Amino acid sequence: MQPRCLVFAVLLLPVLAMPRMLAGQIKPVTEPVRGNELYFGYSYLSNSFNSYANFSGGGLNGWDAAGTFPVTHSVAVKAEAFGFYGNSLGDSQLAHFFLVGAQYGRHFGKESAFVHGMVGLGHINDQALTLGGEGPSSNFSFAADAGAGLDTPIARSLAWRVEGSMLYSDFTAASNQIHGLPTYFARLSTGLVWRF
Repeated sequence: MQPRCLVFAVLLLPVLAMPRMLAGQIKPVTEPVRGNELYFGYSYLSNSFNSYANFSGGGLNGWDAAGTFPVTHSVAVKAEAFGFYGNSLGDSQLAHFFLVGAQYGRHFGKESAFVHGMVGLGHINDQALTLGGEGPSSNFSFAADAGAGLDTPIARSLAWRVEGSMLYSDFTAASNQIHGLPTYFARLSTGLVWRF
C-alpha cells in the first residue's frame, strides 16, 4: 500500500502546486495611472437666471474649461471655469463661474467614467436681473456643482468628453418684490480632453 500512496503523492504534488506556479507567470492587471487632464468644450445651461413664476427665459449657451490633477490613483483635484451667454425676457445674460473640488474616476476598458463635486463662486452681469429695474442684489454668489461624465479616447492623448451636472447658485434680485428665481440648473457639456 505504501508504494501506491507514494505514487499518488508524487502525482498530486505538481497538480496542487500548479496554480501557484502559474500565478507567478501572469502579470497583475492594473488600471493605467491617471495623469493630468485639460478640457475645453461647449456647455448648455437649462434655464436663464431671470426666469421666475410663469416667465421662462429658456436655456443659455456657453463654454467650459477644466484642469484635473491626480492626487491618488483614482482621486484628483479639479478646477473648472465656465461661462454662459444669451438674452432672456429682454435682459442680457452673462454669467461666469469658477469652482474647485474633487473628482473620482475609474477606467472601464478604454473609456473612463468620473463623478465630481465642486464649490466656488459665480458672477453675473448687472443687466441679467433687471426685473423691477434694480438688477441683482449682488453680482457674486456661492456656487456648487455635482455631476458625472464619460471620456472616450479618440487618439493617444485625446479623448471626447460628455458630462452632465447639477449647478447651484443663489443670485437674487435687488427688488424685494421678485421672489422665486431659479437656484438649481442642469448643465450639459461636451468637448475635447488632452491627457499629459
